Amino acid sequence: MARQFPGNWRPAPEEIAFAQEAGFAALQFQGQEPGLTPERLGGSFAVVADVLAAAGIEAVMEIIVRVDRDGRTASGLTPLDLLERNLSAITALPCTYVP
Repeated sequence: MARQFPGNWRPAPEEIAFAQEAGFAALQFQGQEPGLTPERLGGSFAVVADVLAAAGIEAVMEIIVRVDRDGRTASGLTPLDLLERNLSAITALPCTYVP
């Protein structure tokens, strides 16, 4: 799993190097409510995708969606909205699995 949380964040290329050294087959990135951005990754989608490919590591994304009884997040978004906001990262990395 990529350590992309505020308490232990490091740029994705560094996390990929760690994952490769540890023998990981895949690296999980966290989808974000506003969408996963290059700034959040610590590198452009193209650079991160190239580093993943060079390392032979597959990208996957987890999107945690907390909804109320009307099926909306606290900010009023639907799960589909969150998926759409993360699609550019999903396709660019490319993520092979998005639970």
